[in-house]
Amino acid sequence: MYLLRKNRNWQMLAVVAVAILSTGFNFSSMFTTNFQWLMFLAIIPMYLYNGQLGRSMKGFFYAFYPLHIWLLYILAWFMGVRY
Repeated sequence: MYLLRKNRNWQMLAVVAVAILSTGFNFSSMFTTNFQWLMFLAIIPMYLYNGQLGRSMKGFFYAFYPLHIWLLYILAWFMGVRY
């Protein structure tokens, strides 16, 4: 991505190319075991980024990250996934 930093369109094309390559051209297992191809969704925020710093939400993310990990763990526990 650094090498393509001056052209956002090439960056987005590179993301799509890597997403396709990550399937290993095994399209039958794309929806069952290999979810790495979903990285192409990263082009949405890349396309919408306007190059300006947004408002600071530092406090929100300090709380959100541990809370959502904890909630995902509880959800997995209720679904029977044991670690």
